[in-house]
Amino acid sequence: MIGKIFIFLFVAILTLANGDCGTNGEGCACGKANKNKMDYYYGMAHPRAKRAFGSRRSKEGDWPWAVMLQFPDKACSGSIVGKKWILTAQSCIGESTASQTIVFLGHPTITSMNSTKAEMIHKLGNFKAVGENYENDLALIELKTELTFNDSVHSICIMKDLKPDEKEIAVFAGYGRPFYYIKNQSLVEMNGQVIPPEELFMTNAESLQETPIALQPWGDCKMNASGTRINSTTACGGKTAHGTTDGDAGGPLMLIRDNKWVLFGVASTGRYESIGGDRLAMDHYGLYTKVGQYCDWLKTTTKDAVTCGA
Repeated sequence: MIGKIFIFLFVAILTLANGDCGTNGEGCACGKANKNKMDYYYGMAHPRAKRAFGSRRSKEGDWPWAVMLQFPDKACSGSIVGKKWILTAQSCIGESTASQTIVFLGHPTITSMNSTKAEMIHKLGNFKAVGENYENDLALIELKTELTFNDSVHSICIMKDLKPDEKEIAVFAGYGRPFYYIKNQSLVEMNGQVIPPEELFMTNAESLQETPIALQPWGDCKMNASGTRINSTTACGGKTAHGTTDGDAGGPLMLIRDNKWVLFGVASTGRYESIGGDRLAMDHYGLYTKVGQYCDWLKTTTKDAVTCGA
């Protein structure tokens, strides 16, 4: 009997150490995922670390909160922030209704994902377009039924007023279309030429992709030709070969805090610029809505189901 108890305790401790959610999902802690992934991106913060070029495919369990949203005219990305709640970008939803919204989740490969339906869409009231950019670009999708949390499906953490280090490396994950090359050679003859999205040759997304994103100071992030400035609720990130594409809007920009993944920003919009003579690469400056500055709205809208940590 003692031996059986010892074996039971050993298995239980080993299970908790591996971050398993347990049989009913109640053991799922927000922001916990594949430990190897966290170790990999911890290493990327080192100035001599090798960096991946562009994006790479994610594996099952890497980002259990990442979802794909299907609307009548487009697909976007989002994050699980509660058992009935998905956070995404309002600019992506547009005029789509809850009945037109399908949420895919549970696996990085699109053909292996499960689906669930939306009950209601809650839009942040002071959303507005400013030039080519957006302010307060957030929306919550309330699901018809609660999700069953497990190792492949659970929420990411949110912290109030999260303040990253200057040029800290964040991680983005989304279901954007893979970029291959710029179609028109004349658009890359000089550095810094704006590349319209329709001039990018991209294929359809097949799986969740991830990429490191270097956070940039406001002054370094020239978002469009009209010189529109970004405000304090918006973060800027990106540069050469690392950024978001069509389908990534609404996806999570993440930071590591206290051995957990924390949702820092939600992808809103961005700008592509040429690198002189190179059709295979480009600079990208992306805008991300800072989630931690909207904790009161999240708590009120979800009736305390989604709250921010300190």
